Amino acid sequence: EMSLETSIRPMLQFMRGDMKMRRSQIKRVLAHFPAVLKMDVQTVEICVNLLQNAFGFKREEAIDVMVSSPVILQDISPKRLNETNRFLEKELFLSEKEIRKILLKETEILLLKVS
Repeated sequence: EMSLETSIRPMLQFMRGDMKMRRSQIKRVLAHFPAVLKMDVQTVEICVNLLQNAFGFKREEAIDVMVSSPVILQDISPKRLNETNRFLEKELFLSEKEIRKILLKETEILLLKVS
């Protein structure tokens, strides 16, 4: 039987350590998406890496995107990110820098499917 402490400790340690998140960022994530505590650490790390690779975010920016809309952790995939990126580049003629700027403000765009 797992205790509350043993079930959430790995994610809290990961957020504080590897991700170097401030206490205020952790609180914000938990306020909007408390289920993150039950998620696999590797899943969150993959999400941050995907944001970095697909859109050229710096690590800190990728964490900001995740913090602003942690629900993206539930439904993020390389395929979806690549489709979103291609759509924004080709259909809207946006540069990588412009896309990053938009995503930092409107993270929920990542949850929309490109048809």
